Amino acid sequence: MLIAIGGIGWLDVVTGAEIGMSLFYLAPVAVTAWFVGLRPGIALAVVAASAWYASDLTWHAETIAISSWNGFTRLAIYVGTSVLLSLLHADRRRLHALLSSAEQSARTDPLTGLANSRSFYERLRDELPRLQRRPSVATLAYLDVDNFKRVNDQLGHAVGDVVLKSIADALRASLRAGDFAARLGGDEFAIVLWDTNLENAESVAARIVAAVEHIAEQYPGTGLGSSIGLSELDPAKDVEAALRAADAAMYAIKSRRKADKSRHA
Repeated sequence: MLIAIGGIGWLDVVTGAEIGMSLFYLAPVAVTAWFVGLRPGIALAVVAASAWYASDLTWHAETIAISSWNGFTRLAIYVGTSVLLSLLHADRRRLHALLSSAEQSARTDPLTGLANSRSFYERLRDELPRLQRRPSVATLAYLDVDNFKRVNDQLGHAVGDVVLKSIADALRASLRAGDFAARLGGDEFAIVLWDTNLENAESVAARIVAAVEHIAEQYPGTGLGSSIGLSELDPAKDVEAALRAADAAMYAIKSRRKADKSRHA
């Protein structure tokens, strides 16, 4: 930008007093203030005003007072432009950050930090077509926390929140890059396992169940646990159908577990 100022100053001298170049000095000042920042913009504004003043004295040395006043007004204009543009750019960055944060918050569960149900549905609808484009499989896991209401009733909702956050951490630790988990609401979670058939998904589900059992050891007497239903994703069907299938599989597991307890009671 200093080279640009120097070039404009040289043109200002060689073109003579009849052609004013003061407006052209604004371009490098404005670019610097916008892209680099306030202080560099002000510094370049001072350089630009000085260059204009020096070139003006070349042709008006006998009217130094007028040139000095005109130089001061150029300095005020250049500095003012620099301040205005740098502040506008800073406001633009802050607004962009606020919008990004708001968008992220709208798609994130505030308690667990996982994707929320809105984000889950949007992402799954966006990514399901990839199953049609290439031979691949994916499995949807639907997790329900067993006896979570009992945890809240016996230990309080604050402890219940800790449990949900611990389960979310366990899900993150169990997933590979590319897989994703979401909290659909309450004590229900969904996990998408890409490039994973039902057989391999069962081993992932077993690890998650074991992780929840480990969490449950900290809350004896609550019966805390988890049930996970699995459903292979079919790109020809919608997301709701896949969730219903996984939900049905999860409740079938719960029913078998209750039946086993009744037989052994």
